[in-house]
Amino acid sequence: VTGCGVGMQPAFQTGGAVASSSSNTLHFVLANKSVEHNIKIKLGEVLYIGRGNRCVVSVDEQSVSTAHVELSVRSAGGGPAKGGGYVLQAKDNSQNGTGIIDDAAAGCDENSIRVLSKNDPEELKDGSALIVPLRKRGMHGVIRPEEQNLFVVAILSGGAPPGASASSP
Repeated sequence: VTGCGVGMQPAFQTGGAVASSSSNTLHFVLANKSVEHNIKIKLGEVLYIGRGNRCVVSVDEQSVSTAHVELSVRSAGGGPAKGGGYVLQAKDNSQNGTGIIDDAAAGCDENSIRVLSKNDPEELKDGSALIVPLRKRGMHGVIRPEEQNLFVVAILSGGAPPGASASSP
């Protein structure tokens, strides 16, 4: 990933979503610096990124909330039984915000970062990235690029085929 901070090259290559199985599970990786978090999430399950000890990805930083980002899955394109799959979603639960970059490979200047919704879960596509937290306590809220906790998303299996996610609620 270029332009997204120091040493944030994931060891995997992101690609298109792999055809899904009937296990109601989405398999993905969140890569942060040199650490890859290999995660499986089932339809109806909720996982968190945050400071709490029950989080699937723990971020030990004072500006990160206990359950900073909520991760969930929804069916897309009718689900696996109808040739669709699952869509990974994220929602911000924090006071300091969460940034989202739709295409981390294209870089992450300030124009490519937007604020993740606190109200409705948003789709996390293969190759997107989360910035946890978006703002820092003190320091006028500024986080220098080399201090960003950037998590790049790679969908490994169970994802919806391209185009299936846009047509399903």
